[in-house]
Amino acid sequence: MVQNQDHGVGALNLIVPAIRVPDLGLFQRYLPSKWQMKLYGGVAELQADMKLSETDFKADIHLISDKADVGIKEYRFETDLDLGVSASAPELSSGTIDISGTYIRLGDFTIASKLVAESAEIQTSLTIETGHLELKLPELAEEKIELNDVPRVLGDYELETLLSFADAELEINGSMSDLSWISVLFKNSHNMAIGGSGTLSIKALLNSGWLAEGSLIEILPDGLDLKILDYHVQGDGNIRLIVTKGGEGPDLDLDMDITNASLKRSGEQQAFIEDVVIKLDAIGKGMSYDGPGEDLELHLQLPSAKVTDMAVFNQYFPEDSPLQLITGKADLTAMIDLRPSSAAGFVKLETRELQARIDNQEVAAGLSVDIKLADGVPKDLEFDISGSSILIDKVKVVGEESSFNDSDWHIRFDLNKGRTVWKKPVRIQAQADIEMKDTRPIVAMVSNHRQKNGWLEKMLTIEDLKGEATFELANEQIIIPYAFIDSEKLDVGAKAIINKQTRSGVIYARYGKLKGVLKIDQGKRNFDIIRAREKFDEYLTPPISK
Repeated sequence: MVQNQDHGVGALNLIVPAIRVPDLGLFQRYLPSKWQMKLYGGVAELQADMKLSETDFKADIHLISDKADVGIKEYRFETDLDLGVSASAPELSSGTIDISGTYIRLGDFTIASKLVAESAEIQTSLTIETGHLELKLPELAEEKIELNDVPRVLGDYELETLLSFADAELEINGSMSDLSWISVLFKNSHNMAIGGSGTLSIKALLNSGWLAEGSLIEILPDGLDLKILDYHVQGDGNIRLIVTKGGEGPDLDLDMDITNASLKRSGEQQAFIEDVVIKLDAIGKGMSYDGPGEDLELHLQLPSAKVTDMAVFNQYFPEDSPLQLITGKADLTAMIDLRPSSAAGFVKLETRELQARIDNQEVAAGLSVDIKLADGVPKDLEFDISGSSILIDKVKVVGEESSFNDSDWHIRFDLNKGRTVWKKPVRIQAQADIEMKDTRPIVAMVSNHRQKNGWLEKMLTIEDLKGEATFELANEQIIIPYAFIDSEKLDVGAKAIINKQTRSGVIYARYGKLKGVLKIDQGKRNFDIIRAREKFDEYLTPPISK
């Protein structure tokens, strides 16, 4: 302590050697409630060196604990804590405090919630490279305040209050071994979770203790991991968190760019979608400091991705389905908007070298799928896919009796109504209009199941057919209650049920006055020309079993 002859005490120097702090919770009173960081307890060691004069202030404080009981928002965990506070004010009257060099390190802690699985042990380090606090106290704004009154004015306020009044501009660098904390910030009905490790660069702007517009966190991840709905993405990329509106209920934007990624459904052992490029924009409105706030809006763009093996989609067919994809590749693109109770956008699939097997017949074809998301409930993976379309072209049929190869042939399905629950097992209900160039591939496949019939061969000349169909895929069953294509000369119809125990149905064909029906019962086939149309009409498929 230094004495001043005119004013009494001129300076104060306080040195606190290493002392034991039995309860870290005692320091909670110094933290603004706005920060939502809680010190519940734990034993710590404290060291401090503080100097205060009439004109300036300097302090270095070091607090360490190997078992601090800490909370952030609704999360509470034990951690190794190493906190170093460096603060100086060369001109106290300015109300500006330089806190450059202040750091915090948290080690060996985990976080978990209903939305975030328990993380591995996390190591976190943050250092304020450049930082200034401006204490906006009314007394300091008065021009007539005496310099030697500044320490007294500051002493009239608790530290928690001083920090709550502060404006700040901070440049922070750091690292984190697990990025799960990002998911903690957002209420999230889309099952969004982020993993991986990364380095952080933070520009934090505070206005009266609240985050202000323009605050930014940039993260360069190592092994970026993203989960949304029922999908899991792993790749390279970067993350940006931006405060677009500050204050007590800020708006946050989360931007992610991911490249060189793989994509799979959760629970799958191997990813069959590679070279994925994704841009994700997650918007959080009115975020709450003491809770998760409003739900996220997600805007997901997938400019490019490659399906390496189309056979992966066989898992969505019933076990004994007559259709099995053998091989093939595809290009995948998507643009999807997800809100808590709605969905919009599209998913497009363009195949290359697709080969399939239909009732033991080898078929090659091109497949284009354009899935429209008209609406939905994303958290339930339930989507309205009305307006979607499926185009099959460039078909080749290989069989013992007949073959077919025409690059101009096509059949198109346009879904007037469609709804899917994209969980395992997948459920799809749809009504579709059908356009088919001609019947030649069907004739070839029918001919391969019985000896040739002259009248069937004549169907090769029928072109430009149209029709409709309803179908349902659920509980590992395919039900086709009705599918019919007709014209003046030709009708073709089908009804079927396919599951592990049953493969039954009817295929009806009419050419002029000649009619026939192929009846399938438990896989056994019988071709009949007696009362063919009546037998087709009378056949009823059972409802989907629950």
